[in-house]
Formats: sequence, C-alpha cells, structure tokens
Amino acid sequence: MNKTPVYLISAPIGSYLSDMALASLQQIRATTHLFIESRGRFIMKLTSKGYITDKHTLIPLDGDSLAIARKLLASKNSFAILADTGNPCFVDPGYDIVRHILDECLDQVTLVPLGMSSALDAALSMAGLDIQKFVFCGHFPENHLERPPSTGVPLVYYVAGGGVFEWSRLVATASNWKTITLFRNIRDRDGGQIYRWKNGDVLTPPQNDSNDNYVGIINLVGWDD
Repeated sequence: MNKTPVYLISAPIGSYLSDMALASLQQIRATTHLFIESRGRFIMKLTSKGYITDKHTLIPLDGDSLAIARKLLASKNSFAILADTGNPCFVDPGYDIVRHILDECLDQVTLVPLGMSSALDAALSMAGLDIQKFVFCGHFPENHLERPPSTGVPLVYYVAGGGVFEWSRLVATASNWKTITLFRNIRDRDGGQIYRWKNGDVLTPPQNDSNDNYVGIINLVGWDD
C-alpha cells in the first residue's frame, strides 16, 4: 500500500534560502498544501523566488490546523509543515498533527524529514510531543546513561541495530513510560520506518540488520499529559 507522505521541512537560521537543502526547496514547490508558522520573512522569500505560488494553499498552524490536517489525511492528500527558523514541530507548533499521525494513521502515512542537520533533530520533530526539554541518554548499548531520570522529561537514545533487542527489553521493564517511538534509519530519504507503542502494548522490537540505526524516544508519565 502506498503511504501518503507528510513532509517536515526545516528552515536555516536567518532564513537564507541559499542554506536550504535542494530537496527541501523542490518539495516546497511540489507540495500544494503548506502548514506555516507565520507569513513572515521565510515565506516572503520563498514567494519572491517562486517556490510558493498561487497554486499553494497556506494554512496557519493554529487552533484549526489539526482539523484541516485530519481532512487532508482522510482524503490521502500530502502536505508539508514548515518552520520559520529551525525544525518544525519541535519547540514549534505542529506537533499535534504529528501526534495524530503517530497514534491514528501511521500505517497509512509516512513522515519525511527534510533539511534536518542530524538524526536527533529529525526524531524530535517527528516525536509528536510538545518538547521544551529532553534528556539525551547517549548511544545504546555503549556510552549511555545507566540511570536516566525516571520522571520529568522525554528520554532520547541512539540505538545501534545490534542493540535494539536489549534496549527494548530494558525499556519494557519500566512501568513509567507513556509512549515509545522508535525511528529506524531516519536518515533515509523516505524517513525510514517508525514503530510506536503505548503503555500496555507488547513491546516487540523489529527484525533488524546490524547496520540499522535507531533513535528511540520515551515519553514518560507525567510529561505532556
């Protein structure tokens, strides 16, 4: 089944289009529905250079944006979420749209990060959380925090393919997590694969290759409730 792509497109500091990835600019031009934070300098530059034209529908990220996104997804219409500066949906509006995709239609939609500087940036934008703070727990199974915080903020891990089963067993023994999102090969052009569990689900790690790389985000009880 072909999945509907939803693009999360970052903007460089200072909104210099010359600093943007070519794939980001091409996708903005090709995607007709664009969720935007504001009609500020970044959107003005994209318009003046012809990347945004009259064919585009610009949708403000406000109280109505989730309902609009639901309708687009129901009709299998692709769209993009743009940041003014930095990464969309991470310390930026739009995370509620991503959360809806993760929880309700992940089998029908693929999230594609564009222009992100690292796997960490991409995962945080794709977490579906109102993240203001987080703890980076390091690389698992080596160089990670042995005793990460038990409450308070989301926990983020880099997980090597060979360690994903051990990491999953470790996470499954904890009772204080609300959701777990595992991103596989997030650097792939199509965004890789996403696995999602809610507390009470059986946490079954994916079959993997030792060359796979993962980013795991654990949303703890008490945060973002």
